[in-house]
Amino acid sequence: MSTRDPRSAQIPPLTVRDKTLYRADEPVVLRGIGGTTTEYLFKGGVLSGAFLNFFWDNSGTTRLPSCDGSQNSPVSVSYNSSNGIDDQLQLLLDSGPPGVLPIFRIPLNLDYYLHDPADALGDYSNQGCAAIYQASVDLLVDHFTTRGIAVILDLHWNAAGSGYEQCGGNCSPSSGCGGYMAIREAVDFWSLVALKYQSNPLVLFELYNEPMCSDSVLSQEVWLDGGTLDGQSIEYAGMSELYQAIRGQSVENVVIVGGNNWAYNPSYCRAFADATEPSNTLYSLHPYQGAGQGPDKSVEGFKAASSELLEVGPVIVTEFGQYCLTTDYDEQILAICNERDISWLGWAWRPPGGGDCGQPDVNRGSQLYDSSLYEGKGGDWKTLWPTLSIAPRARDASDRGELDDG
Repeated sequence: MSTRDPRSAQIPPLTVRDKTLYRADEPVVLRGIGGTTTEYLFKGGVLSGAFLNFFWDNSGTTRLPSCDGSQNSPVSVSYNSSNGIDDQLQLLLDSGPPGVLPIFRIPLNLDYYLHDPADALGDYSNQGCAAIYQASVDLLVDHFTTRGIAVILDLHWNAAGSGYEQCGGNCSPSSGCGGYMAIREAVDFWSLVALKYQSNPLVLFELYNEPMCSDSVLSQEVWLDGGTLDGQSIEYAGMSELYQAIRGQSVENVVIVGGNNWAYNPSYCRAFADATEPSNTLYSLHPYQGAGQGPDKSVEGFKAASSELLEVGPVIVTEFGQYCLTTDYDEQILAICNERDISWLGWAWRPPGGGDCGQPDVNRGSQLYDSSLYEGKGGDWKTLWPTLSIAPRARDASDRGELDDG
């Protein structure tokens, strides 16, 4: 099945040439918002709780499939236009300058996409099935792309629970955590997803959200070519294998690759570029500041990392933010991105409410996050989004990456 509105045939594909992202012959940058909840949909019940109330309401006419046996009955849904996301992305559609394309990021869970509960790797706290999950993703993709908004499908988690979701701060392989990299089944996942969306030029594929921990734990070899980590039996798929799973299907949609250290090590991306000579590829960085974040992700560290990565190819910041800080970290990161024509998405528009600076949320309910309501803590998205999302691209592409890295 290919999810494409007939109008998408008129949309020029996104391509990468000479380390620059293009739409047809026009250089373009992507700016937008990352959503969350889609990676743990079934942890809170099938299309219930935060997910249903945020993305859908149950008064619609679009009927999702049922699951077999004693699992959930189908429900009829419509998109919940009051969640606030569309209002913010519409600003870019209405007022964005030439060469700026709005984008929304959808985090996915491999386990839910490929498996029914009987075959699950992780936690289905309320039973669901792959058919419901895939149909929900299809509806979201269609909702955004038929409006001219690009979508990133991000392999965010291998599975929820049972050690397969992201490892958090525990970077010891002996912990049994399976979230350091995409697992072997991610090759099947990307083969299936790539074929489904190959005819939609506004869908991008982010191979794995945040490869984790130090280089001594997740070596460049395993990150690139796959394998096992010391003390684990879990078989990981390398970035080159995930890339080939897509290109092997003759699918040329744009791919996004993030290095180790929570998508922050440029040297890993350089190794990928050297080994695969990829086409239509962006490279991801995730700068954060606040509790637990190191100096490499400071403003100066981001300048240095982005300079190095821009030598490999076009860069996209698919996540960034500040945790409970009163600094202007977010503003400085955005200024650097805009000066260097680096694409970016704020993390995250979070149901049911957002607005907790313990997470670097873009929203508070259906509105942009206002740091003045939190003693100046967090990024002031109420000001940043309407001003910096529609800022013009850098005039002279040759100046990208030439800011002072000192």
